[in-house]
Amino acid sequence: MDVAFHPEKIDPTAFVAPGAFIIGDVTIGPESSVWFGVILRGDIAVLQLVVIYFTP
Repeated sequence: MDVAFHPEKIDPTAFVAPGAFIIGDVTIGPESSVWFGVILRGDIAVLQLVVIYFTP
């Protein structure tokens, strides 16, 4: 995983696979997943990845 600029915005419970690229102002919330080869770019706008639970 390559993290540029804001590594503190990755929740400790999130899974970020080796080989994923996180660039710029990206926030990864609790229990989120970023898989192999994924590129998340927050260099132009803010990007927030969160998990939302729905209960029927």
